[in-house]
Amino acid sequence: MKVSTAYIFAAICVAAACAANSAVENSGDEGGDGVENTPNSESVLQRTVIYEPLPQSPDYRSDATFNPMGMEHVYYLANKFIDLIQRKDFLPPGLNVTVMDKAARKGEPETEQLFKEHWQDILLQHIGVLTLACFGVLLALLLPCIGLWFCCCRCCGRCGAYPDTHYDKKSDACKRVTLGMFVSLFVMASVFAVVCAFATNYYSYVGTKELSPRLDAALDDTGMYVEH
Repeated sequence: MKVSTAYIFAAICVAAACAANSAVENSGDEGGDGVENTPNSESVLQRTVIYEPLPQSPDYRSDATFNPMGMEHVYYLANKFIDLIQRKDFLPPGLNVTVMDKAARKGEPETEQLFKEHWQDILLQHIGVLTLACFGVLLALLLPCIGLWFCCCRCCGRCGAYPDTHYDKKSDACKRVTLGMFVSLFVMASVFAVVCAFATNYYSYVGTKELSPRLDAALDDTGMYVEH
């Protein structure tokens, strides 16, 4: 009985040793497979990615350029003059679109109260334009009155209507030259203003005529830009 027990114990030990040896061999095989797969994974990560070329840029038809017709300097002076009399921001610092929108949503009394509080800031923000407008209105009212007053004085025999002597004085020649130069400058300025008025009217006519085709071209260009 003791011998059979010893034989059984020895068989169990041998079986356990065989099982442990097979487990070690299997783990070694798996470790070898992992080492062999490492270069393959690295080769996959190091593979060069080839991108397709970008599609060709669409042929847009819209164009923001224009023909100044030799009046570039006039437009430059006009923009500088506007920048001089008009400030960059349309609204004063203490007022913005959001505040005005909230006041308009609340009703007319709130809007009136807002303008009562900020009317001085609004006037100061546009003081250059208001000053120029007042000067233009004053000049438009004053020039006809001066012309009428001068004509009435001439008809009454005043303002040099009847000279004292019919002979030229020493200073008359200088006066003629000076007044002639002033008249020439005034005539040239008037002609230049007429030319500018004709060019502006022509631009208005061309812009109105080409509004529909340019709008269609802008919509087509927008669609091509979104698709591109």
